[in-house]
Amino acid sequence: MASVSMKDVASVAGVSTATVSHVLNGTRNVNDETREKVELAIKLLNYRVNSVGRTLRSGSSKIIGYVASNLSINFYMYIGRAITHVLSEAGYNIIYADSQEDPRIEKRNIQNMIQQNVDGLIIVPVNQDCSYLEQMIGDLCPCVFLARNPIGYESDAVLASNFEAVYESINLLIEKGHKNIGYMAAISNTTAIERLNGYKAALSDHNLPILDNIIKFGSGELESYKAQKLGNSYKLTGELMKNKDITALFISDGLSTVGAVNYLFTHHYHIPRDLAVITFDDAFWLSMTNPSFTVTEQDTEGLGRKSAEVLLNRIHNSENPYQVYRIPNKLIIRESC
Repeated sequence: MASVSMKDVASVAGVSTATVSHVLNGTRNVNDETREKVELAIKLLNYRVNSVGRTLRSGSSKIIGYVASNLSINFYMYIGRAITHVLSEAGYNIIYADSQEDPRIEKRNIQNMIQQNVDGLIIVPVNQDCSYLEQMIGDLCPCVFLARNPIGYESDAVLASNFEAVYESINLLIEKGHKNIGYMAAISNTTAIERLNGYKAALSDHNLPILDNIIKFGSGELESYKAQKLGNSYKLTGELMKNKDITALFISDGLSTVGAVNYLFTHHYHIPRDLAVITFDDAFWLSMTNPSFTVTEQDTEGLGRKSAEVLLNRIHNSENPYQVYRIPNKLIIRESC
């Protein structure tokens, strides 16, 4: 039988989880009627109060945990630097943790952070389903989700404008005369689906067919940069290029770009004559190749700063409604399309 969460208590009592937390921890005055509802729900559900949580929240550690899905990707390190800058100015120390796209490691990382009495968490989740975090985190500290939208956990999230960015990129390719545009992503998650929806919407708005056989998703298996050269995205690109009708390719993430570009160069594709290419995410080398690559650049500084600011606000204003914040991307047109 599944254990009862604070969210369950809040649902039965008809109040917010923050109100349940205030009743349990005495952190804010709650009127008698509401308190009685919460206490009755606790009794009916046999909810066990997390005494460790009470102890942890009794004071401030001035420590924030940054738990990223894959710190080997420069994108998350650049974001981390922006997070650190904002939080350091506010007097906080930052602990980094790498989940390596493994939910078991992610759970261990978060448990370790909580044991260190962090005042808040910024999480790039490994899985789409984040409902299990309700049991792990509960009322112990506020958290902000970054880059990937959580499912099953109510919290703030700071995300890129994925749909709009891909829509703009595909529009550009269509305007240049391309009708059969391949699509490739390293993994199917909420972010990838948002981007795929932007791809499909652009095609539909131009009355172009959506062909499942030129849409490829990888396994999301963690690979080193060296392994990526001949890894999953290299093989997916080979599968896509068997379709001789494809005249353009959209690469949905930086993880896929290394293998895809290596395949195209190794097999002597002339870009953009044989194939136009746009990638999501910019890397320093994409402007140094011949030709240089058109990219949708994510604002790592903006994502990092905003997630840190939202977390600080949540720490001091716990009852504000949760929000999803979108940070715009920038299309940088170079020579690949």
